[in-house]
Amino acid sequence: MASFTLLVAFLASTATIFAKSAFGDNCTIYKLSDAADVTANCDNIVVKDIQIDAGQTLQLFLKDAATLTFQGTITFDYAEWLGPAIWIKGNALKVQGAKFDHLIDGRGAYWWDGLGGSGKQKPLLMKIEATGGSVFNNIHLKNCPQACVGLENSDSVTLTYWDIDIIDGNPANGKEVGVNTDGFYIIDSSNVKLLNSTVRNQDNCVRINQGSNMSISNLYCYGGRGLGLIAGLSKTDIEKNTIKDISLEDIMVLDAKNGIQVKTISDAGKGNISNIYFKNIRMANIREIAVNVEQDVVNGTSSGVTNNNIPITKLNMDDITGTLAGGDSKLVNIVCDPKGGCSDWSWYRFGFSGEGQQSVCNFVPTGFSCE
Repeated sequence: MASFTLLVAFLASTATIFAKSAFGDNCTIYKLSDAADVTANCDNIVVKDIQIDAGQTLQLFLKDAATLTFQGTITFDYAEWLGPAIWIKGNALKVQGAKFDHLIDGRGAYWWDGLGGSGKQKPLLMKIEATGGSVFNNIHLKNCPQACVGLENSDSVTLTYWDIDIIDGNPANGKEVGVNTDGFYIIDSSNVKLLNSTVRNQDNCVRINQGSNMSISNLYCYGGRGLGLIAGLSKTDIEKNTIKDISLEDIMVLDAKNGIQVKTISDAGKGNISNIYFKNIRMANIREIAVNVEQDVVNGTSSGVTNNNIPITKLNMDDITGTLAGGDSKLVNIVCDPKGGCSDWSWYRFGFSGEGQQSVCNFVPTGFSCE
């Protein structure tokens, strides 16, 4: 009996040694087929110099409190599909890029057709679903085919020190190249912090479609359409059409079409946008509208027909300054539904220079003059 017990102990220790050698404290994913075993067995994972097969997702569903590090260059073979190319999911995660030694390259030029979502299918580069105080730090993305980072179904998450560079998708020879290349979009998420990051792109630097209790601060947004809150994704679910308790502070928006956009989709179901606070937003060379609020959006554009299905309340702004670029630009455009679509707004300390058209407001916030 004693010898049998010793044999069992020996086999158990051998299995432990083997497990540690195969899936030790530091486990590296070099190819797509490594991912399932490594994520199931490792607490400290490195994704290194991987080229992901066409139309496939690098699925990183991690153990609680796992650490994930991107190292070297991560690239993707071409396929027309919606992605995501990378999908990270877990609780209490620490996700980071190796300092000075990583790049997630979306190779967007293979997809860019100047049509964005209206053209060929293009993959979301990275989808994140995280909870429990997860932190995503020091991550460098380049040339996303379309949207870069989708934060979905998440709670208690911090994203900090990101660098998203899609400047190669800027218009060339008078034609659009990269389109709908949002830096971050956020949906169905709460208690989110996004800070200390840079986005160079052709669409929203940050776009919030649904969620609550978010703090967005210390961003540098170059090109694109600045900061966007756009509600109305559902025909039936009021929660999916709700954005509330959001602060956006200490942000620079440079050489962009827009600085701030707040929009509701007029043929959507019920919802609300409430308790939104913009403070210390610096803009330069805004080519279209610095602050644009519309309650008449259908299929992505202003329809001219407003609706109060998603009222906008407590939309507050303070210390919004910058420059307009040329005679076609405009400081403010407000199109609210006259049947109580907008209420209880306070806007203070607006200061802009540069030639532009007269602001248009069918609702005037307290503290602001539309003249």
